[in-house]
Amino acid sequence: MIYFILYVFFETLISVNVFSQLGGLGAFVEIMGTAFLGALFLANFRATLAQSLQALAQRNLTPEGLSQISLFTVIGAFLLILPGVFSDIVGLALQFSAVATLVSKRFAPPATRPDGRTRRDQSVIDVEVIEESPHTKELKKD
Repeated sequence: MIYFILYVFFETLISVNVFSQLGGLGAFVEIMGTAFLGALFLANFRATLAQSLQALAQRNLTPEGLSQISLFTVIGAFLLILPGVFSDIVGLALQFSAVATLVSKRFAPPATRPDGRTRRDQSVIDVEVIEESPHTKELKKD
């Protein structure tokens, strides 16, 4: 909730200052231009996703990285469609994977699980389960 209030505050503050400098026609051109740019990013999302999947197949990208890049690309495109200067700045910034990585690290879940282990704990115990059947019990008695 606090992030939303901060967003609305900065959006209003920045938009009023910029639009007063641009004038009515300039504000209209800025809103329509960034909305067109956001729609263009959404239209090209399929190609961007295909490139990311290819990088994943070549092991240049992790599955978590793929989901983060894809998610922030879409969020950034929608922010560009929304009217306002601050949302346009954030939307353009989210189109870059470096910024998306920084944002995702800020909001990432903690590195420890509720049981105290870290998420990177790769120790696996290999166990073989042997079930006893009535037939094997009869063989042991003989």
